[in-house]
Amino acid sequence: MKFILLLVFLLQSLLVGDSNYKSYINDGPSMVPTIYDGDRLLVNTDTSEGIKRDDLIIFKTEEKSYCKRVIGLTGDQIEINKTGIFVNNKLIKETSDLGLPDSKIIIKDNEYYVVGDNTGNSIDSRFLGPISDTQIIGKVVKIFHTRESSYD
Repeated sequence: MKFILLLVFLLQSLLVGDSNYKSYINDGPSMVPTIYDGDRLLVNTDTSEGIKRDDLIIFKTEEKSYCKRVIGLTGDQIEINKTGIFVNNKLIKETSDLGLPDSKIIIKDNEYYVVGDNTGNSIDSRFLGPISDTQIIGKVVKIFHTRESSYD
């Protein structure tokens, strides 16, 4: 039923000429428990209102596209150590030791720091570095879970 709603919405946007929405299928477990492998995502490609902290975004690298959560904005200090991820000296995510060296960076203009909700199984800014606004495809506006167990 949810897939049908997504299909109707996409068809409607095509008929009225609104191409600001795209559909994506999540690939992998990096956003569990928010988004599961195979879940369908409706993405607004119009980011003119800006990207905010905690937004879920789709961005691209040379290899592939990713879905991640924005935690760092321009001017933010991001610190990673064995106990967690800190934004402006505030712990925002406890993590297990992933074997990464301790690091501290300041996010530059037009950059964002993104992480997966499943930090133990996510390729994100801890490995890729901050992402540029030019890499952003859009913001996730709706998640269509593909199986009932996704709500667990």
